[in-house]
Amino acid sequence: MLKLFISKSESETEELLHFCEEKNISLTAQSLIYFEPVDFEVKEPFEILFFSSPRSVMFYLRLISISPNTIIASVGSSTGNLLRELGHSPSFEGEGSDPDSIAAEFEQFAAGKRVLFPLAEKSLRSISGRFSEAQIEEVKVYRTCPKETEIASQDIYVFTSPSNVEAFFSINTVPEGAQIISWGKSTATAIKKKGLISKMLSEPGISSLIEFLDSII
Repeated sequence: MLKLFISKSESETEELLHFCEEKNISLTAQSLIYFEPVDFEVKEPFEILFFSSPRSVMFYLRLISISPNTIIASVGSSTGNLLRELGHSPSFEGEGSDPDSIAAEFEQFAAGKRVLFPLAEKSLRSISGRFSEAQIEEVKVYRTCPKETEIASQDIYVFTSPSNVEAFFSINTVPEGAQIISWGKSTATAIKKKGLISKMLSEPGISSLIEFLDSII
């Protein structure tokens, strides 16, 4: 039986589990990271509030509410959907999975306005890094922590973030001949730094992963 590992929890991979059951694949779904809140303070006024992930939304709202006159921006649909569920409608929502393209679009949208970025402690700053320090403020609202988890040998490894890559390789190795799949560019880069090559999904997501797996098994 083919063995597949993905660095996401079982609760996030129900569709993938059904696919694996149909294809007689043994699935190990295990996130290798967890998140902790960080106390923060916003020092300067801002006009736009840019959220780079659903987690940045939740950890920001833990301490501060969003005022009615704030322009809200979202990196993509999953973050935008959460904001709408919470009663906040984004005026900007990035499309696609290319951070450079989203950053370029948001730069135009935010021209001449001050932007607040709630981020993780070790954020890659894919969007905020494009702006001058005078135009933005970054607040660290949460930190990513690794779980030291031993993963049994697999045939296919799917890594969903650079943090999961780092956590995995802290105590695990990939056996020779195993296939590695990366969720996006930053994850593929993290894998490359480990001296390994991965296949990158055309779009990050379970549906895209299932389509790719179906083409190689």
